[in-house]
Amino acid sequence: MNFYWYISSQEVDMLHQNLAKNWWDSFPLKLNLKTPWFDLEGNNTDASAQTLKNLPKVIRKIEKKGDLKAFEEIGQEAPLFFGFQGAGVKLIEDDTVLVAVARQHQVLLLTGATAHLVGGKVESLKLQSSSNTLVKSLKIAWNEPGGIANGTVNQIVVELLRQASDHVFPVVKGIATFTSKLKTDESAFKKLKRPEIESIIVGSPLYIEQVAI
Repeated sequence: MNFYWYISSQEVDMLHQNLAKNWWDSFPLKLNLKTPWFDLEGNNTDASAQTLKNLPKVIRKIEKKGDLKAFEEIGQEAPLFFGFQGAGVKLIEDDTVLVAVARQHQVLLLTGATAHLVGGKVESLKLQSSSNTLVKSLKIAWNEPGGIANGTVNQIVVELLRQASDHVFPVVKGIATFTSKLKTDESAFKKLKRPEIESIIVGSPLYIEQVAI
């Protein structure tokens, strides 16, 4: 039995409708990849039974298409989709969901909305009151012409990893669409005792599934 944290039903169903077509080339035209979860329509109910049936077919299509890189392998060339697996640090702030996964020299920041959460409750962090403005800044910056601010993303990731150092989080896996790759604030990650992390991958998940405690 699959234990999903959440599923972007809108994307899954759209991709499934076009399985017989060459949707790989047209996908970027149908969905703005800069759009995070919190700008997509959704509701607070679990994914429909049909979406749960559609998801494995969509995953197979993406995997069959070619080399699905893991986020820690992403270099200069930006992929359309990428995979991820690792301990998932989840934070819920108002209507926003953030999930961080650190592997090797890169850390992944997934952005979403509580409207797309599925399944039961999973332990999540809570930002301290002094850090609440970071999430608001991220949401505002996303729709600005210059895109998301490197500094804001760095601060959020550092705060997530700092708080996560006192917790044990379950292992998750999934597929996401690529948004951007940013350089880390070297001094901030040294203070965090994670100097090996050199860059941050930002993406919007198609799905996240818990695979181990």
